[in-house]
Order: sequence, then C-alpha cells, then structure tokens
Amino acid sequence: MPDFPFVGRRSTRAFGQESGHGSWSQQRHAYRPPRGRRGPRGREPLEESRDISALRLGKALRDCLVLAAGELRQMFEQSSGADICRLYMDAMVLSRDRADKIGESFRANYLAAFNWKARRQKSPFVPGASGELSLQDAYDQELAGAVDNLAAAIVEACPDELPGLDRRIGLLIGDPGLAEGDNPLGPVTIGKAVVGALGGLGVPVKVRLLLVAQLARFLPERVRDIYQELNVRLAERNVLPEVPCSLPVASPVAAAGGRALAAAPAKPGGLYEVLQDLLSGSPTALAGLVAGIAGPALPGQPAHEVTDRQRLVAALDTIQHGRHANAPVGVDVVAFRDGRANLLRRLHDSDLARVMDPLDRMTLDIVAMVFDYIYGDARIPDAMKAMLGRLQIAVFKVAVLDKGFFSHKNHPVRRFLDLLAEAAVGWDPREGRDGGLYRKASDLVSGILEHFESDQAVFESALTELKAWLDAEKREADRRAARSARVVKSRELVEMGRRAALSEVAACLEGQAVPPVIRAFLTEHWAALLAILYVRAGANGDVWNSAVKTMKELIWSVSAKAGTKYRDRLVERLPNLLKRLDEGVHYLGLPEATRNAFFTKLVQYHAELIRAGRLAEHDTRGEAGQDGAEGVPVVELSADFEPIELPPGNADGVESLEAGTEPDAGVLAFKELANVKRGTWIAYRGEDGRELRAKLSWISPLKGIFLFTDRQGLRAMSINAAGLAAKLSAGEVRVLDAAPLLDRAVTSMIDQLQRHAA
Repeated sequence: MPDFPFVGRRSTRAFGQESGHGSWSQQRHAYRPPRGRRGPRGREPLEESRDISALRLGKALRDCLVLAAGELRQMFEQSSGADICRLYMDAMVLSRDRADKIGESFRANYLAAFNWKARRQKSPFVPGASGELSLQDAYDQELAGAVDNLAAAIVEACPDELPGLDRRIGLLIGDPGLAEGDNPLGPVTIGKAVVGALGGLGVPVKVRLLLVAQLARFLPERVRDIYQELNVRLAERNVLPEVPCSLPVASPVAAAGGRALAAAPAKPGGLYEVLQDLLSGSPTALAGLVAGIAGPALPGQPAHEVTDRQRLVAALDTIQHGRHANAPVGVDVVAFRDGRANLLRRLHDSDLARVMDPLDRMTLDIVAMVFDYIYGDARIPDAMKAMLGRLQIAVFKVAVLDKGFFSHKNHPVRRFLDLLAEAAVGWDPREGRDGGLYRKASDLVSGILEHFESDQAVFESALTELKAWLDAEKREADRRAARSARVVKSRELVEMGRRAALSEVAACLEGQAVPPVIRAFLTEHWAALLAILYVRAGANGDVWNSAVKTMKELIWSVSAKAGTKYRDRLVERLPNLLKRLDEGVHYLGLPEATRNAFFTKLVQYHAELIRAGRLAEHDTRGEAGQDGAEGVPVVELSADFEPIELPPGNADGVESLEAGTEPDAGVLAFKELANVKRGTWIAYRGEDGRELRAKLSWISPLKGIFLFTDRQGLRAMSINAAGLAAKLSAGEVRVLDAAPLLDRAVTSMIDQLQRHAA
C-alpha cells in the first residue's frame, strides 16, 4: 500500500545508537514528574514501580535467555544448512554467554524509555535522549514487526493485569486515560527495550530477530507475574484499589448532538431513525452537530468540502492490519490491536483527522461512545471486552462505509457483536484462553482484522461460524444440564416422598395406643419404605396402597382384642401380615439384628394378645394420641445455592430440558422472580468473593426448584424459589440485562445526548 501524505517520516537512527544528547544509560535516572503531573499519590509509588519492574524484568529476561539457549541448541542439532546452523549457533552462544550483559543493557534501555514516556513530552523525540527507538537499516520493518509481535504476546498473556496497571500508572503520571501515549511500563516499552538492548551490543539483525522470537515464547508469562505484583503493590498504596476495564471519555458529540436531538422533531420510528438523521446529513440534525464537532476547516479547504473517502478507508486499513511502518503519525497500532481500552478518540489528535470530513468526525465520536458503553458494561468480563475492543477500527470503518450500521438492527456487524457479547456474558476465566469460547472468538476476530476490507461478508461468515459453534456447544451443555435436572427432580421426589410418608404414618398412628417398638419401626423404617415407593410408583399405585394397608394391619394387630372372635381373626391374619412385613424389611435391607429384634418383640406382643386379649399396661403407656412425626427424616430443599454432583455416566436417555420448564403458582407468587425466565443470566458472589455467572436452565414443575448452570453445563446448582427471591431482594444476586449489546449501547448514547441537551 502506498504511503499517505499524512504519514510522518521515521527517525534515521538505529537501535541502541547514541546521540549528542547522551546515551540511554546516561538518561535512565533523568525522570522527574512535571509539576501538576504527580497526581494525588505522589511520585514514590511511580518510582517504586519503575525500579521494581526494571529489576524483575531484567532478571526475567536473563532467565528466558537461558531457556532460549536450550531451545536453540536443539534447533542447531536438528538443522542441516550451514547458514542456518551458524545462525542458531550464534544465537545460542549469545543467549548463553551474554545473558547478564543483555539484561544490563535492557535495564538501561527500559529505564530511559520509561523516563521519556512518563514525561509525556510533546517535542519530537531524539534517539538516545528520549528513550524511543528508531529503525533504519535493511531490516527496519522486520525489527518493528519483532517489537510488535513481542508486545502483542505480552498483551495476550496479560488481559486481566494490563487494564488495571494502565489506569494506575496513567493516574500517577497525570494522564489518567493514557490519552497522550502508552503505558511507560507497558508491552511496547518492553519490546523496544529488548530489541534496543540487543542492537546496542552490536548483535546482528538476523540473530536479534531470532532471539526476540524465542523470547516471545518465554517472557510474556513472567511479565504477567510482574504486572500482578505491581497492581497489588499500587492497590495496597491506595492507588485505585478497584479499577474498571476502561472509563468512558467525554465526547464532543454529546453536547452538540444533544442540542441537535433536542431541536429535531420526534419521529415515529424511534432512535434508529434519529441516528439515521444524524448520520445521513439531514437538515434537522446535522446542522447542529457540524458546528459543535467538525471544528474549523483546514487551511484552503471550503467549510463543507467532502474529503476523499478512499484515503480515509485506506488509512484505517493500515491501522486495522497492524502495518506499523505506514501508520498515520500519532496512531499506536499495537494499542489498537490489543483492544484493552477505547482509543478511537485519539484519532482526532492524529494525522488521520486531516482526511476526515465533519460527518466522519461525528461518526468517529458516535462509534467511540458505543465502545464507551461496551467497556463500561458490567455484564462482559474484561478479557472479552478487550476481544471486542480489537474491532474498534473495523467497526469505525464499517460505520464510515455503511450508515445503515446504526439504523438496521439486523446489520451483520451488529449481529456479530451482539452474539459475541451475549456468549461472553457466561465466559468464565477458569475456562482458560487456549481453547473454548475465548480461542474461538480470538480466531474469528483475527480473521476479520486480516480479511475485512470493505465487503461485510467477512462479518457474515464470522457470524455464521460463531452461531454454529455456539449451537453445538449449547446442545452439549443442554445434555449436561438435563442430567443435573434429573438429579434435582430426584431430590424433589425424595422430599415429596418423605413428606407423603410422614403424613400417612401420622394419620395411621393418630389416636392409637401403639407400643414404642412398633411406633419406632413405623416412623423410622416403614416410613422410609413408603418414601421409596412414592418415588418409584407414586402415591396412587398398588404397591403404595399395599404398604399402607400392611401398616394399618400391623397397628390393628397390636391393639386390644376384646373377644374370642377378634383373637381368632388375629391368628388367621398373622401369617400373611408377617410375610408382608418380612418382604418390606428385606426390601429396605435392614440389618439382621434389627430385623430379628423387631420380629421377636412383635411375636411376644401377638402371643400376649392371643392369650390375654390386651397388652401389659407398660407396653402402651403414654403412647395414645402421638402423631408419629418424630423420627421421620425430612429433606428440605435448600434456600441457598446447592451444588449438583452428577452421577457417573453419560446423558443418553435423559429427558429433554424442553419439558417441565413452566413455574408453578408458588413460584409466580414471588414478585422478585417475575423477570427470571429460562435463559436468564444472573451474577452472584462465590465463597471467595469473586463474581460468578450462571444461567437459568430449568425450573422444576414439581416444587419450583431453579436449576442454574454455567455456559458449558459443567457446573450446576439449585435453589428454591423463596431462597432466590430473598437473594434478589437483598441484592446478593442480580439479573443481567438480556437486551442485545448494540441496542443497549445505542439507547445509552441517545440518553446521554439528550441529557446534555437538557
């Protein structure tokens, strides 16, 4: 792609080369926070972070060089060509024998780069004095690419650590949003310091490239640990103890756009028509925006001249594809590629602004406001916000090329962003980044950035692929959730069986003078048998009725027999009664000692009744009127989240989750549950205080138990309706908004504009 007129010229000094302003090592302690830039925390935390990071990174680099030497030795032993063997040998010897020297050189370069960037100076840098690195030899682009690749590897390894560190360091240097440059401790600084250290020692370019490629494998994980330590130290020193992924930045479109919206007549189509007016140049809306956003015309340019759109799109292509060498001056290509923050408004301060007409500048601000909302959306984990943020330039380019992006809900780019954001809601960092949703999303986003020029079919293809992948994952998750639902249903049936058994035993014992041994047998053992029969056959089946009949006959058999007729009837019925009791005892699997003790006592009672017609007074004293509830265990379904442990085996033959998902009347009585439907996502705190996400996968039709699972169906938990309603009311659980991401973002933007207008 040809250079553009606004692409600045690169410096002509090589890596590590000194100038009249002093070497990097001479500059390394030159940093002094300018007045007004120290921030409320002072300079001590910043200097401490600088010194700790320089020390830790130097050691990490030396350790990684030792590891690289081992890898290079294997590569040398397996290579055949003379040139490649010599290259591997030179790199191996250098990383093995000069690791300490490289570490010292890196530390000097790193400190000098930190000092330059922390000052946020506006003047052009002077190589050697500023700490910046220039590239001027036959391998300019290769070395720049090596820096970018190493920085990108560090960014990918630190999706959770970098946002917080950026915000904290930005606060300490007086640039809270890092609007004036990147993080002095960031991946780009490290990448340039590594390449500069090797260049300063006279390492040949090819060896430098090979070593940096090896370091990109080993160094990022160690940098992540260092960033974690710095975040902890800064938080302990009360430097932003809690920090979001990104904070919205005030937009000039807000004030002017708000006035335009307030002045524009209401349209029946709603916010999409309003936005279409804003972006189509309608007299009712655009006039107010141009004055507030566009700024003065360029010298010699008519106030409303339309800039060549192809030049703007070509420049956006350069940034999107990460072409560092041809990027417009003032644009940090690496920062846009990692997606950790909303950087779109920085384009206003770059040379790219010179090829944007007023409508393009307005579009830029509107897209930036959309990404403000995305970065501030508490539903989306930070790592997935960064994934969406990688598409900032691509989405801006879409909005420039196709104004229907805002006015059509079914726009393919919107649908892709909505679907990815919806899937991201349930993503858990415990899933890891080497596979699953994160890897799939990363591959799709990388494909879009690589292939998207102007044909939005790239997004259509990514949307189709993501939907197919999510559908397949959902089918597997539903199978797992169905197994969890079966466990919950079994628990409910057991609880219902216990209650039914308790009620039946209590009804039969009411008002009866029953010996303690018989009462204990019925409440402890026969009730358990009834509960099992309830679960397996229900309360209206023959086996249940037979067991209840046996219980009633047992109670009758130990009651007083006033005459010979009743004693004869007892003698007649005893064989069949004892047989049925014995079958029940065997079914329960009672220990032989328990069984023998019960039947021995029962035979004694029957013998006494046949002989005397009644039992001794001490055998029944105080027993009449007891309700039989004592001793019957009752399973209470939890009012707190209760994990589901799945039995071994697969989900074959498990009933579909489509059945039995309508809540009963008892559930509907809780007003807090009115908006909790199947598929609803909730957020809650785990035992370790970390926020967790779960999706409502099933509501039991039996007892209204709610079954929540993670996105993959691997983790499941249940809770009863009263418990869930109480947690929602207390704020311990919150329902996550189910509206599509872009709908919510655009609605939020319109609200913001209207508030400014008011």
